[in-house]
Amino acid sequence: MRQRLALAAIKGVHTIAFAVIATSILIVLLDGLRSRPTRRTAGALGIALTECIVFAANGFVCPLTPLAERHGARRGSVSDIFLPHVVAENLTWFASTVLVIGIGLNARALRRGR
Repeated sequence: MRQRLALAAIKGVHTIAFAVIATSILIVLLDGLRSRPTRRTAGALGIALTECIVFAANGFVCPLTPLAERHGARRGSVSDIFLPHVVAENLTWFASTVLVIGIGLNARALRRGR
């Protein structure tokens, strides 16, 4: 029972973190598409880049994934819960591409604003 509660808590935190990070990446992209970088963009970029650093430092695996698997999950990946398999398998590359495009668009908007 204790193991199942721990796993539920890990999955809950993992899902919330995934939602916050995905939303942050989308904010960076959307603000870049609108050519309107703001403090919100900077905050979202900070969240996204922090996740990139944590992800890379952990061997390109979310630190919560092995923790969930140690507590009984067959797969600890949050993306497998609600995304199609093809998307879940390629999420890192897709999200990275979207983030880089968003950063580029925001950088261009900032250069034009000066």
